[in-house]
Amino acid sequence: MTDLAAKVGVPTAWRGVACKIFDEEIGKQMGDVYYSKAQELSSKLCYYEEMSFEPSPRERAILDAKKQELEKATEWIRKNVLENPLIKDRMYETVSQLGKYTGFPEFDKELRDYLDEMNKTKIHEA
Repeated sequence: MTDLAAKVGVPTAWRGVACKIFDEEIGKQMGDVYYSKAQELSSKLCYYEEMSFEPSPRERAILDAKKQELEKATEWIRKNVLENPLIKDRMYETVSQLGKYTGFPEFDKELRDYLDEMNKTKIHEA
């Protein structure tokens, strides 16, 4: 696997679903049906992402104060969930059937790169 392929993960638009699957898998391994770290981080990121759309001065101050914490959460999810081979595989069918191009270059590139990598992997598995 190339270095670039190692960095291709489930598209960010699918973060919530990927985090749910991750928590289910970890919960099974740990015997903890209530494990929800990834979902909690994803929910927090979603909340602050919504706040960042045309923020008021008060919201801007909150976002600035939380910046480092949000960056850490984003990085943790990227490394542990979105780039996780098991999660990438479990998400493939859903993303390939329901994933839509948005017209936003960043999101469309994530989707295209993920599907390209997974299609190559599926061909080699066959």
